[in-house]
Amino acid sequence: SKGFYDAQIESSFVEQIKSSSDFNLTFSINSGKKYKFNKFEIQDSNKVFKHDDIKQINTLSNDILKNKTYSPTLISKLNKKIDIFLEEKKYINYEINLKEIKQQNELIDVVLDLNEQKKIFINRIIIEGNSVTEEKTIRDNLYLSEGDYLNSSNIKKSIDLIKSKKYFSKVDYKIQDSDRKDFKNLNLIVKEQATGSISAGVGYSSDGALLEGSINERNFIGKGIDLNFTGKITSEKIGGVFSYSDPNFLYSDKEFHYSLFSETDDYKNSGYQNKRIGNKFATKYEIYENFYLRPNIIIQYDDLQTSSLASTLLKNRDGNYLTTSFGYNLSYDLRDSKNNPTSGSIFYLDQNLATLVSDVPSIQTGIGSTFYKELINQDYIGSAKIRLDSVIALGNNKDIKLSDRLFSSSRELKGFQTRGVGPVDNNDHIGGNYLATLSFKSTFPNPIPESIRATSLIFFDIGNIWGVDYSNSVSDSNKIRSSTGIALDILSPLGPISFSYAVPISKVSTDKEQRFMFNIGSSF
Repeated sequence: SKGFYDAQIESSFVEQIKSSSDFNLTFSINSGKKYKFNKFEIQDSNKVFKHDDIKQINTLSNDILKNKTYSPTLISKLNKKIDIFLEEKKYINYEINLKEIKQQNELIDVVLDLNEQKKIFINRIIIEGNSVTEEKTIRDNLYLSEGDYLNSSNIKKSIDLIKSKKYFSKVDYKIQDSDRKDFKNLNLIVKEQATGSISAGVGYSSDGALLEGSINERNFIGKGIDLNFTGKITSEKIGGVFSYSDPNFLYSDKEFHYSLFSETDDYKNSGYQNKRIGNKFATKYEIYENFYLRPNIIIQYDDLQTSSLASTLLKNRDGNYLTTSFGYNLSYDLRDSKNNPTSGSIFYLDQNLATLVSDVPSIQTGIGSTFYKELINQDYIGSAKIRLDSVIALGNNKDIKLSDRLFSSSRELKGFQTRGVGPVDNNDHIGGNYLATLSFKSTFPNPIPESIRATSLIFFDIGNIWGVDYSNSVSDSNKIRSSTGIALDILSPLGPISFSYAVPISKVSTDKEQRFMFNIGSSF
């Protein structure tokens, strides 16, 4: 993969070290000379591919191979890009065959054979290994069914989508002959795994400890229903969320989601306590290819109580508030994989409008995107994630509710507490009307054995929270916060384990840090 096309291992031998159980293993390697890619050629013997599409494939090859050192990894990457391109252009049956031809002067030519395959149809789809998961739950994630063309691209997409559900530890397939001419059977083989988990997390900061735990079942009674309860406790906050998600509610091919949440912020030193309880109803469905709509309704009750220690501004907000909001989320998913993306992007637009039966009408708007790209090779998968949010009051109300104010999470702006950045009122971070975060991260190789299944990452986060609509006197810093650090994710027999350590680079004196985060989960 470093260009040594002719590399050969000529011999190897073992030498035991005297008076020791250790030994030396010696290889004699003839690397040969380093090769580069030369020209790229397309052979389309059947003339079934459009001229403009052939030109576009040539452009793809130039972007990936031109003037590059030879590497089978780049050949594999080109194969994948061509496959995605032909799928987008609605070619149904095709076969990609990339040939490497060695030339003089240490050059490699690449020849692409594009062949239209004989039209083969699916006779039966046979699913094996699912003792708990209903067959319908698996079929709901397939991009093909009996009678369709046997399209390798749609098979790969189906396998990737099934893997992303985390119901199975292994998903594979075989193409088998059938008793009908021009028909084949598609045999899917799955291996089930534990889909329930209990997780616990702890964080440390200059302001105390954070405890967080959850109980989750991703495949309730084998129907793909996701049940989850998450609780969080800090010295000043206690809260919990119960959620229910059915990916195919009443066989409508639409997701149904319900959640019930409750949270209490108790800042005795600042003289106020804010309670909120509510529920959310939502559905999600695909309106165009890769384009999803998620409408929702939220009903929420707030109770703000203040004492003599509270600021005058907070005392003026003492009372109960009822909010009924209607919203939607639009997303456009162009990732190459929903399971482990290595390229592509996902965009979203999110809006919620609190009107009608609401004591404080307001509108919340959020936009964001995440981009994925292979940086050097498959060991370095980079991503960039941006988020922009705003919330403003409507009508005669000049300021939003305390619980509607925006905070960045400790996952978006690592190195800082969730309520540790932004405007400060009476020594308390009270959130802002506006939020912006930008996160860069990349995986990189680590010395941990592959059997442990560990992924290491390096990250750099920047962001800020600002805007105080109810007062001009509240401390509000416009300084951009930033942090960098490393993280380690491990898929252990006990479940996922993650560590992260972040060092704030730019901050202000009122910010609350949270450098170390640790999370562990176990399966049942």
